[in-house]
Amino acid sequence: RNDFKDSVLQQRLIRCRKLGTLQVDEIQCVMKSSAKFLKRGQSMSGTSKVNLLLLPGLLNDARLFQHQMEDLADIAHSTVGDLTAGDSIPALAASVLAQAPQKFALAGLSMGGYVALEIMRQAPGRVLGLALLDTSARPDTPEATANRHKLIEQAEANFQIVLDTLMPKLVHPSRMKYNSIVDTVYSMGHRIGKDAFVRQQRAIMGRIDSRPYLGKIVGYPTLILCGRDDIITPVEVHEEMANAIPGSRFVIIEECAHLSTMGQPKLVTAAMRVWLRGIEGQVMSADLSSRFHGTQDSSVSIMAPADGPALSDVRPYKNSQSSR
Repeated sequence: RNDFKDSVLQQRLIRCRKLGTLQVDEIQCVMKSSAKFLKRGQSMSGTSKVNLLLLPGLLNDARLFQHQMEDLADIAHSTVGDLTAGDSIPALAASVLAQAPQKFALAGLSMGGYVALEIMRQAPGRVLGLALLDTSARPDTPEATANRHKLIEQAEANFQIVLDTLMPKLVHPSRMKYNSIVDTVYSMGHRIGKDAFVRQQRAIMGRIDSRPYLGKIVGYPTLILCGRDDIITPVEVHEEMANAIPGSRFVIIEECAHLSTMGQPKLVTAAMRVWLRGIEGQVMSADLSSRFHGTQDSSVSIMAPADGPALSDVRPYKNSQSSR
């Protein structure tokens, strides 16, 4: 009987996916259902976890995704790309690809999103799904480039002032009181350091306009997510990407600024679970098709997620319109 109920909920998820929307109650009931499979030591796909490649933003390291890596460990093998060595987005993408698994789900935040879009141009066949978090497909504006040059000059004189200047743009005012978040952001910045900061800024300034390529991202489960109060990459630039990428889903996180994975980690992780479930559904369909034709490739299947937090503050993308 339990297997029957779980099968029904799985079909509800597939039906919602086909309609291009996932309502909050559907997300919650599927998450509760999937927890039963884990308690019984089973997975819906019955095979291995997906490789999840995470790309951090400016002056960020793996700690940006600490909550996601820990909480998604039951369904994904997570690795974090190094975006500190190159001084151009194409070079950073090529470097990441050289170290990445053959197939992977791809998620990038801020500068990591710029690199993720470049990876979609360089190696689309290796990507299982795409998550663009607090980022943009637009090129740098002249004003933004001028501000970056000023920050580079300031970094040469006093790098700490650069970190102090960026902090209120990265962390939501309601989260500034949490020393653990603020201290981690400062610690990441100091670890990355001035020289890598300069290289990253030059890469960001030189990035191309990715908007003409968005319509070519077809057939990939795609999550577009941002904080409601992100002033670096505001809601409208995410709406632009969501409208341009066929079948993408747009999620807005309330009381959240640019570093959404740290500011509202549970909600971001919950949204990523649903995104990974979309990848699971696609991989399962491909696996069934390959079995029918006499071939198999189970290396990219993913396990069912455990129960997640309530998603009452997560707004699903629906029919190319914001749900506000």
